[in-house]
Parts: sequence; C-alpha cells; structure tokens
Amino acid sequence: MAASPGNPSDKTPPEADADATQDAKTAEVLKEAWQATLGALGSAEEETHALLGRLVGLGKLNREDGARMFNDVLKLVETRRNELEDRVNKSVLGAMKRLTIPTREELSEVAQKLAELERRVEALDDATPPPPKELRAPRKRAKAR
Repeated sequence: MAASPGNPSDKTPPEADADATQDAKTAEVLKEAWQATLGALGSAEEETHALLGRLVGLGKLNREDGARMFNDVLKLVETRRNELEDRVNKSVLGAMKRLTIPTREELSEVAQKLAELERRVEALDDATPPPPKELRAPRKRAKAR
C-alpha cells in the first residue's frame, strides 16, 4: 500500500526517519531564530530607551511623554513577543502531532492511568484466594539417589 502524505503511520521507516531529521533541523532553526528574536527585542528596547533619553535631553520631548512612549513601546513589544511565542508553540505542537510524539500532558495522563492499573492489579492479587490443591501445578519431586 502506498504511503499517504497526511498519515505518518503509513510511512515507511526511511521516510519517517527523513521526516524526523527534517523536523529536528526545523526545531533547531526555530530555536536559533527565537533566540535571535529575543536578542533583537532586547536590543531594540535599549535603543528605544536611549533615543527617547536623547530626545528628552535635547528638549524635543518632555520626560512624561518620553516615559509614556517608552511604556507604549514596551507594551507593543510584549504583545508581539507573546504573539510570536504562541505561533512558535503552535508550530512545534503541530510538528509533534505529525510525528506522533506525545506531549508532557499526554505522558502524564498515561503515567496516571498506569499507576491506577497497577493499584487495581495489586488489589485483585490481594483479593484473589489461592486455587484449590487439585488445580495447582504439581511439584517436581527430587530424584532418589
């Protein structure tokens, strides 16, 4: 049966390996881009603060207006940062779903279910009486010398 592009479970192992390698490369690129973005945002924040400080120093802008503008810029930067972070998170989750990689929440659910099953099995073991003698496996007798 041919692999369908929308269903990762139909892929042959080499195709799945290639997808995993590509997704790992994509994740690394996203990580580097995210770090660069955070660095650029921090730099832009410093440059904005310095520029507004110079305008206030030159008398082109009063201190209150400079502080208000700086706070407006910080709010805008924070909004954009949050939007970008949400988009990156959605992209990563989408890639994880395509690769059928479980999330932390899904792993936690499985661990909780497993613990519950272990408790149930232990309770059944404790509540189950031993089988009657006639149903027990016969003991092997030691050979006489």
